[in-house]
Amino acid sequence: MPLYRFHWDCGRQGCLDGVFEATPEDVASAMGTNVYFGEVLGKFSEINGEIEEGDIELLTDDQEFIDRAKKYGVIPQGFNPFDYIDEGETT
Repeated sequence: MPLYRFHWDCGRQGCLDGVFEATPEDVASAMGTNVYFGEVLGKFSEINGEIEEGDIELLTDDQEFIDRAKKYGVIPQGFNPFDYIDEGETT
């Protein structure tokens, strides 16, 4: 499964980043989906929004590299937006 990077710049509150595996079909179907992260950047931060083109980018589909990164615990890391899809939303 390919390796992707998620990045959201949340202004003065900070950024959300993550590296995770997903299928290209899952990434494509996530576009336009609402995600709710809650107060992950501090009290009253309420981070939520719609996943748009450019929020998720393909890093590599080199399975040997991905397997090695998993073996050493490098991935997954950070925020995987698929874990924060709003209730009632489907991918």
